[in-house]
Amino acid sequence: YCYARPTHEYWGMDSGLEFEQRVFAKVNAPEVLREELRRPRWMGEAIAIGTASDPYEPAEAEYGLTRRILQVLAEFGNPASLTTKGVLVRRDLDVLQELSEVADVRINFSIGSMDEQVCKTNEPGAPGPMARMEAIMPAVWGCLKAKRWRSFCAFGPRSPRRARSKKAARLDTLGTSSSRIKVVGRSTRGTVSIA
Repeated sequence: YCYARPTHEYWGMDSGLEFEQRVFAKVNAPEVLREELRRPRWMGEAIAIGTASDPYEPAEAEYGLTRRILQVLAEFGNPASLTTKGVLVRRDLDVLQELSEVADVRINFSIGSMDEQVCKTNEPGAPGPMARMEAIMPAVWGCLKAKRWRSFCAFGPRSPRRARSKKAARLDTLGTSSSRIKVVGRSTRGTVSIA
């Protein structure tokens, strides 16, 4: 569900099936973060969440670590970015709004394909493209309410034949939602970003 498969090999596990079935959860991460942010040497640098694995993997529903980490960041007014394919991000929109009142927040979404079958093949276990689109919209509207909250979405690759499909047309609605949200780049080979 992410590019971090080699980390399982580092721990002596298989990067195939074991990667799919075994998740490491740092259950004390919010408490460790709080202690680190209290240190005088901490300069308030932005913290990137979800760079090696998705913070909204299915295990997050059980552990609630991402939500608790975001609460700690809001407590300290520390800027953060979050990268996800997960739809559970909707659960944390209230905390993200709270964080955006005291620090910069950036939410990065990725959708590898708008074709459900391609997604199932390329990203087994990840939410489908329509579910991700439904998760993106509240985050986009959330950023309209907050000066320090930005949402971005990377789409790609898109084939030229599918570029004008009904599914692709739904992407265009994101670009017309508000003057603060626009499609800034489009390529049949690459990425569409919303800024």
